[in-house]
Amino acid sequence: MTSTNLIRLIVLILPFHLQAQEKPIETNLKSKIEAVTVYLQGAQIERKASFTIPKGKTNLVLTNLSPFIDPASISVQGKGNFITLSVNHRRNYLEKESRSAEVARLQDLSELTQDSIILEQSLLTVWAEEEQFLRENRNIKGEATGYQLEDLQAIGAYYTERIRTIKKEQLAANKRIQALNERLQKINQQRNELQGAQDFGWSEIVIQVQAENQTPATFEISYLAGNASWFPSYDLWVNNVEENIQLVYQANLRQDTKEDWENVQLAFSNAEPSLSGQAPSLYPYFLSFQNYYQPNPVVQGYVNPNRNFTRIQGRVTDTNGEPLIGATIRVSGSTIGTVTNFDGSYELSLPQDASTIEISYVGFTTQILGIGYSPQMDVALSEGGMLLDEVVINGYSGKRKKADMAPMGLGAEDAYNYEIPTQTVEFSTSVEFQLDIPYTAKSGNETLKLDLQRLDIPADYNYTTVPKLDETAYLLASITDWEQYNLLEGELSLHFEDTYVGKSILDVRYATDTLLLSLGRDKGISIERERVKDFSKKTFLGGKIVESRFYRITIRNTKKQAVNIEVRDQIPLSTTKEILVESLEISGGTLDPETGEIVWKLEIPAGKTIVLDNKYQVKYPKGEYIRID
Repeated sequence: MTSTNLIRLIVLILPFHLQAQEKPIETNLKSKIEAVTVYLQGAQIERKASFTIPKGKTNLVLTNLSPFIDPASISVQGKGNFITLSVNHRRNYLEKESRSAEVARLQDLSELTQDSIILEQSLLTVWAEEEQFLRENRNIKGEATGYQLEDLQAIGAYYTERIRTIKKEQLAANKRIQALNERLQKINQQRNELQGAQDFGWSEIVIQVQAENQTPATFEISYLAGNASWFPSYDLWVNNVEENIQLVYQANLRQDTKEDWENVQLAFSNAEPSLSGQAPSLYPYFLSFQNYYQPNPVVQGYVNPNRNFTRIQGRVTDTNGEPLIGATIRVSGSTIGTVTNFDGSYELSLPQDASTIEISYVGFTTQILGIGYSPQMDVALSEGGMLLDEVVINGYSGKRKKADMAPMGLGAEDAYNYEIPTQTVEFSTSVEFQLDIPYTAKSGNETLKLDLQRLDIPADYNYTTVPKLDETAYLLASITDWEQYNLLEGELSLHFEDTYVGKSILDVRYATDTLLLSLGRDKGISIERERVKDFSKKTFLGGKIVESRFYRITIRNTKKQAVNIEVRDQIPLSTTKEILVESLEISGGTLDPETGEIVWKLEIPAGKTIVLDNKYQVKYPKGEYIRID
C-alpha cells in the first residue's frame, strides 16, 4: 500500500475512531410512575419519560429509584429516531452521603427530644416528692405546737394552694411528655425511612442512546421492586340463614419500596414472579440405607402435627430486641398472612394443614419456623438479607398495555371508607384486580387495606356440631360455583346477625365442587352431651367383662326459624378379636363401621328440642384392662 493510500485510509477511519472514543453526555431523565402491579411478593413499577435527545451519545439517568430493584427485571422501550445502546443498573453513593447528613441531623434532634423527655420526667419526680412531703407533714395540732388559729388557717391555705399548684404542674408536665413522645416517634420514623434508603443506596438506571441529530423521544421503563407485597383477607356478613352471603374481598397492601406511588394505576396480581417459571423435571431417584434422622436445616423448631390451636400470635424483633414494624408473616405454601404492628406484634389464623410459617423483613434473613406446641411464636431476625448484585441488561421484554387513568386519584386515607371500583382480568396463569381510578400509596411501614370487591353470593346454610369435643353449634355455608369469584385463601372476619363473632379461614386450596365456609359459633342453639350413669356400668358375664356406656345429646333450637344441623358422635373401634364392641342404640343415626362415627342429619323447628341417644357395650376377657370414656 502506498503512503498516499495509507493517509487516505487514516483520514477515513479517524472520524469514526474519534466518535467511538467520544465520552457520552450524562443527564438526568425525569420520569413519573404511571402504573404499579403488586404481586404476592414484589411489585412491578412502570414509569414514563419524555426527553429531547441531542446529537451523539447520551447517558440518560433515572435517579432516586427503589434500592430493592431486581436488575434482571429492568425493561426499557424507547420511541424515536435514536438507537438504545445499553441499559445499566447502578448505585448512587453520592446521594447516599448527602442523606447521611440528614440522618445525622435527625439523630441529633432525636437525642435532644429524649433529653427533654428525661427533664420533664425529672420535674415530675420533684413534684411528686414535694407532694409526699406536704402530705406527711400536714397533721399539725395547735395545742401541741403553740400555733394560733390564724397560723393554722394560713398553713392550711398554703397546703391547699401548694397541692393545687403541684397537680397543675404534674398535668402540664404529662401533656408535654406526651407531645414530646409523639414528636420523637415522628422523628424516628423519618430517620428510619432515610436510614433504610441510605443503608442500601438508591438505585439508578442508565440508558445509553445515540442519535444522528437532535430528536424527541419517549421511554417506558418497568422493573420489579422488592419490599412490597399484598395478601387477601375478607369481611363476611350474614344477616340470617335465609339470605345470601355478603363477602368483601380485601387487599392488604404493604409498600416500603422507598418510592411514593402518586396517583398510579394500581393492580393486584396473584402471580409470583419471584418463583421460577421453568417446569420441573424428574431425575433418577436412588435409595440407600439410613439409620438416622436428618432434620430439615431450613425449618427451625419442632412441627406439631397434632396441635389443638387454630391461631398463633407473637412478636418479631431484631437481635437487639427492637420491634420490626411491618414484618410479613405468611403460612408457608399459601396466601394467608399478616404483618406486624407498631410494637412488632402479630396474630394469624391457621388452616388445618399449616405446619410452618415464613417471617421476612427487608435487610434481614427470612426464617421458616415450625408450628410447634404453643400458639405463642416469637422470633428475632438477624440482619443479612442481601440485595441482588448489579448486572447489565442486554435484552428488553415487552409489557402489557395499561388502560388510561381516570382524572382523579384516591389516597390511602380514603380507602377505608370508599369502595374502589375494580375490574377482574383473568390471564392464562394468574388473576389480576385492576383499580379503575388512580391510587396513592406512600412508602412506609403501615399496611393499607382496600376493598376490591363486594360479592353477593348464594349459599346453603347448615349447622354442624361434635358435642364430645365441643358443645357448640358451628354454622357452615356451602357455596357452589365458587371458582367464578377468583378467591384466594385468607383470613375471614365474621359478622353474623350484625354481630362480630370472630375470625376464621377461607381456604380454597382443597375445595372441590362445593366450598365450605365456617361462619363461627351460634349461641342460639343449645347443646349438651351427658353420660347417663344408670346405664353406664361394668358387669361380668362368664369369662367376659361387659362395660356399657350411654350418652345422651340434647339439642334445643332457641332461634326464630328452623335449622338444619349435622350431629357427630362415635363409638370405639376394636383392634383385636378379643375385644367386641356392639352398638345398641343410635336414635336413627348412621354408623360407619370403619370409623365408628355416627352422623345425624336433622331439621329442628324453631323453639323445639331433640334428644339423641348413643348406647354401646364393650366385651373383653377378664384379667385385662381397657380404658373407656
